[in-house]
Amino acid sequence: ATAQPSLRGSTPLTKRLREPQELLPRKARLLEDLSNASEAQQLEASNAVLQQQLDELLQAMRTMHQDNEAMKQQLLVSCRRCEIPAQLEQLNARIAQHQPPSQPSGAAIHLAASVLEQ
Repeated sequence: ATAQPSLRGSTPLTKRLREPQELLPRKARLLEDLSNASEAQQLEASNAVLQQQLDELLQAMRTMHQDNEAMKQQLLVSCRRCEIPAQLEQLNARIAQHQPPSQPSGAAIHLAASVLEQ
């Protein structure tokens, strides 16, 4: 005769399984966590793109600044050749007096966009 496993003292299978109502809050939390993780990944990707664009803008500004400094030096050399007394401090002061008014934000945005397109 084959021995049958005893079921006495064991918890019925239906009791060992969690009730569906008990699982719903956990499932909702897991879905929310997945959604938050996905959103965080999207934000990280967007941030990386924005950081790259900012780096490109900063590099363009550094290049423009270097070009401006080189032009000032060329102007000073030309002044000396023509025996016109000039110093960098005077040149900077004159340039500051003749700077155009600051651009409205729309124009600044257009300038930034054109730099990024290059």
